[in-house]
Amino acid sequence: MNPFFRKSTFLWNVPNVANGDPHAIADLLYQAKFESVMIKAADGPQIFVPNRTLFPNWGENLKMELVQALHDRGILVIGWGFNYGLNVIGEASVAISQVKRFGLDGWVFDAESRFDAQPGAESLAGRLAMTVKNALPSTPIGACGWSFYFNPSKPTIQWHPPAVMRAFMTYCDVGIPMQYWAGKGAAAAEFAVRNSLPQWRQITNKPIIPAGRAYTGDGGTVDSAGVQAFAAELIRQGCQGYTWWSLEHGVRIPEVWAALGASPQMNAPRPVVSIAEWAQQVDQYLVRQGYTGPKPTA
Repeated sequence: MNPFFRKSTFLWNVPNVANGDPHAIADLLYQAKFESVMIKAADGPQIFVPNRTLFPNWGENLKMELVQALHDRGILVIGWGFNYGLNVIGEASVAISQVKRFGLDGWVFDAESRFDAQPGAESLAGRLAMTVKNALPSTPIGACGWSFYFNPSKPTIQWHPPAVMRAFMTYCDVGIPMQYWAGKGAAAAEFAVRNSLPQWRQITNKPIIPAGRAYTGDGGTVDSAGVQAFAAELIRQGCQGYTWWSLEHGVRIPEVWAALGASPQMNAPRPVVSIAEWAQQVDQYLVRQGYTGPKPTA
């Protein structure tokens, strides 16, 4: 029951969706056929608390009532933390404690520019991931990283240090490239998937779970065409799951939310086929292959 091999979404600020109502959030995700959700539960070595000015009475972002409501609807819950690399033992400790405290189904490291800039970032990444994996050997963990480590048009030009992600992936179970495409529409989304995956496959041979754009900003625009094309392309490329950034953005754009809801599940039960129907499908397949029936015996 790997929580990453599913249709998922990130959730950053819980009180920014349905006023934080756990059952309303669970219903939103269930109705849109999401199978797991990645909720921010740590920031550096601390438990994550949303902006106190915007959400003065909320307190800790993740609460047990939400985890229970999601689990009651069959939605798996993955925690994530933003990592700075300033105190990796503290960052590991809060990840471990949050997984145990809430009975989380998985954990994600989100290490971006500030982590990459730390002296010895490669060693820090390995130490962080190793510490968590050793403490939680049966909990699937993932590492969220850059879509492109090299300029896709000029691969000799490095944009980000791939060695840091390689160190994470020594201990992580899945890699999560942030494929937030530039531009707009289907072609832009497909470009992100097709050109990012080869770079990640040079970093790791473990499963890759792309994160798509469900927001507008940072040089890109989300629309239904891009959402549909992204999901279709990553499935064509053989990815076992995918996620979106983020719920609190996508749910506010009706066209995008409808497209997210229509995107395919990855763990949907297969329909039961009767023996008679199965036998008929086998017969039809054999006929297409040129089979004309048993040969007469002498």
